[in-house]
Amino acid sequence: MTKEFESVVAMPSNWDERILHHLANNEVAAALELARAAVDARPECEQAHGLLGDALWKSREPLAAARAFAKSLEINPTQHVWQYRKAVVLAYEQKAFHLASSLGRQALSYFPEDATLTGFLGLSLYAEGPDDGAMKLIRRGLKLDPDLFGSFYVSYAFILEGSGKIEQAREDFGEAIAELKRRPGGQQALGSAYFALAQLLHKARHFDALRPVLTDMLEARPDLETAVEHMMLDAYGQFGDEHEEETDVARGWSEQVRQRILAILAGTAAAPLGAGEAIAPRSAGLATLLQGFRFFCPTSLSEADRATLLELGIAPAFLDAAAAGPRNLAASSLRDGGEGAWWSDPAAEPRVRDVLESVYGRAKPVLSPFSGNVGFSTHSLAPECFLLSEGGNVCLVIQWTDTDQASADHCWVFPAKGIVIAFPFQRVQPKSLFPQLFGVFSALLAREDEFRAYLSAPPRTIAVSEFMCPHIGHYIWNCVSGWDPFFRHGGAALTDFYVVHDHVRMLGSVGELYEDEVAKSPLGVKALRPNEDPVDLILRHGALLLTIKNRFVSADLATRVVKWAYRNCSEEFLTKARAFRASCEPMVLITIRLDNRCWVEQGTGWIELIKALKGEFPRIGFLLDGLNRGTVQGWTHALMSLEAEEKISDPIVDACGDDGRIFNSIGCTIAESLVLADLADCFIAPVGAGMAKYRWIANLPGVAFSNVAFSQAQSFDGRLYDHFREGAVAAVHVAPEDVRDVQERLGVASRANFSMDWQALHRLAVPFLADLLAAKTVPDA
Repeated sequence: MTKEFESVVAMPSNWDERILHHLANNEVAAALELARAAVDARPECEQAHGLLGDALWKSREPLAAARAFAKSLEINPTQHVWQYRKAVVLAYEQKAFHLASSLGRQALSYFPEDATLTGFLGLSLYAEGPDDGAMKLIRRGLKLDPDLFGSFYVSYAFILEGSGKIEQAREDFGEAIAELKRRPGGQQALGSAYFALAQLLHKARHFDALRPVLTDMLEARPDLETAVEHMMLDAYGQFGDEHEEETDVARGWSEQVRQRILAILAGTAAAPLGAGEAIAPRSAGLATLLQGFRFFCPTSLSEADRATLLELGIAPAFLDAAAAGPRNLAASSLRDGGEGAWWSDPAAEPRVRDVLESVYGRAKPVLSPFSGNVGFSTHSLAPECFLLSEGGNVCLVIQWTDTDQASADHCWVFPAKGIVIAFPFQRVQPKSLFPQLFGVFSALLAREDEFRAYLSAPPRTIAVSEFMCPHIGHYIWNCVSGWDPFFRHGGAALTDFYVVHDHVRMLGSVGELYEDEVAKSPLGVKALRPNEDPVDLILRHGALLLTIKNRFVSADLATRVVKWAYRNCSEEFLTKARAFRASCEPMVLITIRLDNRCWVEQGTGWIELIKALKGEFPRIGFLLDGLNRGTVQGWTHALMSLEAEEKISDPIVDACGDDGRIFNSIGCTIAESLVLADLADCFIAPVGAGMAKYRWIANLPGVAFSNVAFSQAQSFDGRLYDHFREGAVAAVHVAPEDVRDVQERLGVASRANFSMDWQALHRLAVPFLADLLAAKTVPDA
């Protein structure tokens, strides 16, 4: 029992002030612990439940927060309208429609004219069963006050688009937008209304209606320019013959935009954009410009395409190097000679070598597409985007690639020539590449004076940024793994500062994991806040910004991560974890996995397996692993539910935990999860991102299983965690004939859920565990 808990049990008069203080200082874990203790001590206190809701909300547990708010309102229904709004909106947004509608009805009995409560009650009722009454409530809420949450506008647009009521959407949203534009406040709601309407028109391919909406939207909210890049590209790329006059106007803007961009990049004067100075025409011109770019893949050029590129001045030596693929081109891009030890380091991917070459030379080496020789870029235009200027020619050299690709340069953009040469990865396709280019060029045009000043001088600083990825597997494999070879080869002494993304960080930052190395840099670590533009750092510090990325986890990195985890756990938790470790032999980590590639019988299968193994290994203990509380969840993890995992794990503990040798860690922090993995002997688990913790970091041996595709011996993804780690311990895998796919998930066959008899695991686990215990009893030589 912690001191905070003991103090709440005693119920000092300022327990609520303590929770509010923790929340105000973003001390979420402390606030949550204190609020839970307050609810235990005073279960009938509405304020305790309300503050618990606030703490859960900040802990990224919105559904649990909604239920806590609902309990508070059940105890005392006559609370402030804001308590009802939080409860109803959160419940609706988490698809707890029955809870949202019951709370909404209760709320309207006290606040019948509240727009938020009226509108969200209508949305909740409509979700339970579409009818005219629900629609009337939705529209009434909009008319009462259009200053509503973004989720209201998104949901209403979805309803209208699904029912084909495009004209009603234009009418209702138009009235709301007109009202919001008349108000001095309400800019957030104005942006939400515009954006939802634009999305609806874009999805319905009503491009004639979309163009004026986008124009008005950007004039009212220019900060939303990058959010509508893809809509701009489609809207201004869909002109037909009947729009010849509009096409000519857009093309005129396009050419003005091109000339201004080239002038900024070349550092020369350019005529004003004139009408294009307005944000909307400028965006339309830029969209039209990008739509006209031609896309060439260097590994599959036809003779005609090669001839076209040669005519445009692209060097044959560049095309020859690129034709052999990105890794060959990366080697050709680095300085001749290769004196650096990183050239022969198998743990350093081409991107790491590129960054090391760049910090040592204070310029990024580039294979010039103009000369075919190695040239140098000294300026960044955005993360992973560099400017190469040579002999009056300019191009953008880009490293935007798929998450797991750690090569160097992948894409070359020539604004003067209207072409793009790129290796075709998922992220480097016309539809995915052009919106990103839209953002880069938009920043150039919007911050022309700053970019001109920045590009006119050599870089003042060299900055190295972590790669940003909200997925625990890729975060360990690709984001943090690059620091080990970078520092081993002396990068720290040549780096002025580091850039980290705290809002998507899952482990300690580079400053925490490599404090000894980061201390060598004069400016230390710069943490980017949510929605903060990295370009600000580039321009403010005159920085050449390099992004580290790798595909190999070293033993040293794993050790540093584990040490970080122990430092970030409470003594109470460590005592409990070590006591559990001492109580069992062996300690086996098992994983709950839901949503995709999940074992559909796991609820009963784990119980049967655990009971059988307990009969054969009397002191065996089990650690239940799953999602972590208070940790960024991204990509497929964002679709999963901590609450759903708890519903699976609780019956397992109830059925098998009577001897105290089951430790349910689902919902613990990621630091606690890593400590438990470090203490475990082995795992029995489905293949998934959680293995980054207990295989790439803890390097546990174990038994792995998955669907048919991932169970194949030749499956790269299915055997991913057997590799890419120093001294990696390969797993024992369940054979593909022992599993059966039952449901495709997320539209991808390889994500199919599967059926498996628990005895298939038992057949592998028994000899595996017997060998493990035998090896542990053999004395050291």
